[in-house]
Amino acid sequence: MKVMKLDMDLLRLDMHGMNQGMNIMRSSQDEMNIMLKESEESRQRIKSMDEKSSVSAIERDNLKLESAKIVGALLRGAHEILNGIAKEEARNS
Repeated sequence: MKVMKLDMDLLRLDMHGMNQGMNIMRSSQDEMNIMLKESEESRQRIKSMDEKSSVSAIERDNLKLESAKIVGALLRGAHEILNGIAKEEARNS
């Protein structure tokens, strides 16, 4: 009877140890899931920043192009005005 009681006690200890091991494994798995989730969130933030950066670069290039067109138009207009003034002075001379 004592042997049986000892066997039962050992079995209970083994079960308790197994339960603790399972709890540790669950905690580790939860930590890994949290880390994976944080990693995915970081990846999404980086992707979003890259997309915004690309859009900003495109917008910046478009603004440069528009600025160049405006400057070109202003230079052409100034050139035409100066040519007109020169022609007018030539006629008056």
